[in-house]
Formats: sequence, structure tokens, C-alpha cells
Amino acid sequence: MRAYVGLGANLNEPAERIREAIGHLDGPDVRVQRRSSMVCSPPVGPPDQPDFVNTVIEVETSETPHGLWARCQGVEKTMGRVKTRRWGERVIDLDVILCDARVIDSPDLTVPHPQALQRSFVMRPLADLIPDASFPGRCGRMADLAAACTTPPLRMLDPAVRTREELGL
Repeated sequence: MRAYVGLGANLNEPAERIREAIGHLDGPDVRVQRRSSMVCSPPVGPPDQPDFVNTVIEVETSETPHGLWARCQGVEKTMGRVKTRRWGERVIDLDVILCDARVIDSPDLTVPHPQALQRSFVMRPLADLIPDASFPGRCGRMADLAAACTTPPLRMLDPAVRTREELGL
């Protein structure tokens, strides 16, 4: 299965925490293929926290969508994520954004990610990786959907798509 995972952080050198999380996620059952641009944006949640750094990775996995989600949760736990308040600061956050063209609506996992289309820090990096793909349940190219999504404003930190080799995997 090909899947897309969003990563975000705003504590303890966030870009480094994202790189660390990618390394933790990559393995025999989940192979990171590419990483999108890395962007910085103000928080969607409480404004009394640092800006977030976000990216999206493309993975090939033999895991089920729920298995991939559990693996992402395991990486968060390994890295010491503590949920203190909704949409609050975090050392790392991993979200399953897309799994092929599947639509999943279960108590613990919703794919596509329910807020993806409203968040530029998800859509812009996702469009970097798959500009001509369509978003499940929506008409139009990913690049066009990303261009229409302007909230919150983004600052580019690393505008390049990085391959597996460039990521040192």
C-alpha cells in the first residue's frame, strides 16, 4: 500500500524531531520513499505556542491502514509525545493522511485525514509529492486543491522534495 503521513512538531528543534521520526518510522514493513518540502506555520490551536514545522512523507507499506496508524502512534510514544491540550504544542505528531484511494471511517482512524483539505501545511507538502493525483471524494488535482488552501500562511524551510537516499535511509 502507498500511504502519505503528515509530520509536525513545534518543540525541541522541530525540524530535527521530524527527521528523527522519519528514521523511527522507516523499516522493513514501512519504507519511506520521499519527503515533501518542509514548511513552517503559526499554530492552528492555542496561539501561545511556537510555530510548527510540517512535512509529508510517502511510504510503501505492507501494514494495513490501522497497522500504519499504530506504528505512527508508537513513534510518537517512543519520542516522548505527551498530549497536554487539544492542538497544543508537541515534540512530534504523525497523522495518516491518505492510504491509496481508500476511505476509512472508524472510531480510531479516519482516512483521508478529516482536516487535511483545510490545512495548507498538509496540502502544500502533499501536492509537492503528488500534484496530479486527486483527493478521495474530491474533484480536481491535488496541486489545485493545495493552491486554494491558504490557511494558515506558510514559510518554506526546505522547498525541495527529498528522496529516500537524500534522507539517508
